[in-house]
Amino acid sequence: MARRLVLGLTAGLVLTCAAFEAAAGTVNRYSSLWVFGDSLSDPGNLYAATGDKIPESPPYFEGRRSNGPVWAEYLTADFDARGLAAANFAYALANALPNDDIAQGLPFQVPDLPDQIAEFALTSRDRLGTAPIASLWFGSNDIFQQMAVNPDPVAVATTAARAANAVAEGVTALAGFGIEDFLVFNLPALEKTPQFTLLRPEAAPLAKIGSDTFNATLADRIAELSATGLRVGTLDMHAAFDDLIAHPRKYGLTNATDPCLIPGVSICTPEQAKEWAFFDPVHPNAVVHSEIAGLVGTKIAPVPLPLPVLLLVGGIASLGFAARRRT
Repeated sequence: MARRLVLGLTAGLVLTCAAFEAAAGTVNRYSSLWVFGDSLSDPGNLYAATGDKIPESPPYFEGRRSNGPVWAEYLTADFDARGLAAANFAYALANALPNDDIAQGLPFQVPDLPDQIAEFALTSRDRLGTAPIASLWFGSNDIFQQMAVNPDPVAVATTAARAANAVAEGVTALAGFGIEDFLVFNLPALEKTPQFTLLRPEAAPLAKIGSDTFNATLADRIAELSATGLRVGTLDMHAAFDDLIAHPRKYGLTNATDPCLIPGVSICTPEQAKEWAFFDPVHPNAVVHSEIAGLVGTKIAPVPLPLPVLLLVGGIASLGFAARRRT
């Protein structure tokens, strides 16, 4: 199943720049990895910051918004195993645009994209190496919050476009610290997640406006950034998840319609959770995360170790992807 899903999702990898235009099967090697994002990339940062309270664990796995590790953890583990710098600044509930979380009732201010970049600036000095790469995956929370505050199509589209512009500005800010290679994720079709197909179907048109506007604006901005000489690749999660939702069985999944968790209720067993694409109404399960990691790993990897060192630590270095292959 793992191989089938990686091959299926490969169609969603849009190679938009020189950094990702190598021949099929060629892996681009990097000296450090820096991850920025929201719950789709958070390895438990929000959980730790809230004293192991958000999200509730269990049913969530050790503070991840899933039933297992998120995609970025496999990649950072491979960099760590080679003694290369790798850090994940992502927080669940984070936005691309700064917002006031305390005013919305949260116990502290969640680090949004500008805050995550500020933390990167404090911790990355002299650790980039010769070929650093950064990944950015934001946008959903900006759209969801706008839909909650003012469910007006124009307002949602405006916020979505501003969020996409904020991601592009984040790329520019990180380039100022010496990063020239980037992997930017666009958004899946939010209206096709269980949040809107099952729980809030009346809001599905707004969700579609949000994700479509975000993706179109992001594509335009990435083209502009690439024209400046930055190497910005896009992982097209919209295309990948469309195919996953339409054809779950060809990927070894049995359900891409129902979430395992709805607010306060679990409707599937732990075994079923491995086969249901959505662990909750908007977040994918651990199997999907592992396959996203496999897809990214076909294009991004740590710089090779010298042979004697590789022989000594090869067993450790292979643990991340070996675990994924066993899924």
